[in-house]
Amino acid sequence: MLFGVIIRTTPEEKLGDLSESPRHCNHPPLLSEEPHPSPPKVNKLSLNSHFKVILASYTDLIEEINGGFHMNIVEVKNLSKVYGKGETAVKALDDVSFSVKKGEFVCIIGPSGSGKSTLLHMLGGVDRPTSGKVLIDQTDIYNLNETQLAIFRRRQIGLIYQFYNLIPILTVEENMTLPMLLDEQKVDPSHLKRIVDILGLTNRLSHLPNQLSGGQQQRVSIGRALISNPAIILADEPTGNLDSKNSEEIMELLKMFNKTYNQTLIVITHDERIALQADRIISIEDGKVAKDEVTRP
Repeated sequence: MLFGVIIRTTPEEKLGDLSESPRHCNHPPLLSEEPHPSPPKVNKLSLNSHFKVILASYTDLIEEINGGFHMNIVEVKNLSKVYGKGETAVKALDDVSFSVKKGEFVCIIGPSGSGKSTLLHMLGGVDRPTSGKVLIDQTDIYNLNETQLAIFRRRQIGLIYQFYNLIPILTVEENMTLPMLLDEQKVDPSHLKRIVDILGLTNRLSHLPNQLSGGQQQRVSIGRALISNPAIILADEPTGNLDSKNSEEIMELLKMFNKTYNQTLIVITHDERIALQADRIISIEDGKVAKDEVTRP
């Protein structure tokens, strides 16, 4: 299935060799003025105008470098979660819908018991909803069976917890690379080194978690979340167990990965100062989206 997107560009720009694409289409040309019963094979497409046609499959992300077109990396559709039955039933989420673009930094805020942590669990594939859908990179994650969901979670969802959740008997390096090892994938040494260098953990790789400060343990947690190049990073109160200095450093690191590497970041927080650093703030009250505000267009 193919579709065309028109994006303004410079004159005389050429598209690459279309015959080299692994995807094929038998549909007629998308912008042809007259239909061709049997269109000839096109190897090069040259447009002497201010437009070009980008052909992409519906599974591709569409993104204009200077801003403009962004495919949603997360889509939440009519999501509800009910705990219990009958008179004791508690509706933690009530028909929640929103989307997140690739590269966005979104904060989800709300009082205790509002449903924001339940929402994070739904986004992370940790708990199944009563109804509704969660699509991540166009995969409906709750259409997957438990084994498929576990694999998808390891590869596409990076989770950062308030209390780090590190394995106490594993070293820093082993904790960081654990998702890859569980997935029986080889760790790219250059990718690992880049993350370790940025996180300032070069001299701590052989240390155990109890030999690290709280800030260092959270850095390991961030590295573990990033090691598999996930579609999204979900952080549940990532600074909630840290002092103000370490909190600021952790948020600067997360924002750096968001801006420099276009890493989609969704943070649950009570801290208004953190929320105001986001591109967008979603407020949850009584299991519903009360507000959805863009703070940085």
